[in-house]
Amino acid sequence: MKKSRFILAIIFSVVLLVFLAWFIYAGTHQPPILKGNSKDGKWSVIYSPEKDIDLARQDLWAVHITWKRDSEFSIKEVVFKENGVVEASGDATDEPKNAKEVAVAIMGDPPNTNNDYTVEVTWEENGKTQKDIILVNKEIKRSFVIPNVIKRILSLG
Repeated sequence: MKKSRFILAIIFSVVLLVFLAWFIYAGTHQPPILKGNSKDGKWSVIYSPEKDIDLARQDLWAVHITWKRDSEFSIKEVVFKENGVVEASGDATDEPKNAKEVAVAIMGDPPNTNNDYTVEVTWEENGKTQKDIILVNKEIKRSFVIPNVIKRILSLG
């Protein structure tokens, strides 16, 4: 009886130690997610690992903008810039009509916190064309990140 409890305690301790080690590693070695909001609160932007499992397997990161209002709108143009250089642009015509969330760019690299990222969005709301420049600079640390190996295993099932 004591021997089985001892073995169980060792197994539990090893699992806990591995979990703690991964938590510390992930918290110190994972690039942060970057966020930003428009000044009027109509748009939010997130630069994060791609959620689509097929793209996540490839370690791709994506920039998504989200419309935060209930009113009708249509996107005319979206431009994603890194250090003032255009990395991606488009008119969002490949997205569903009136989509609240739109993919701006899907890239292979996580954000570099030393770089400046901006999203310029031009849209039409109530017949009026408007433009916002959104700084994507609020860092959100990621403490526990599931390794892509585990994501692949889980997606096969």
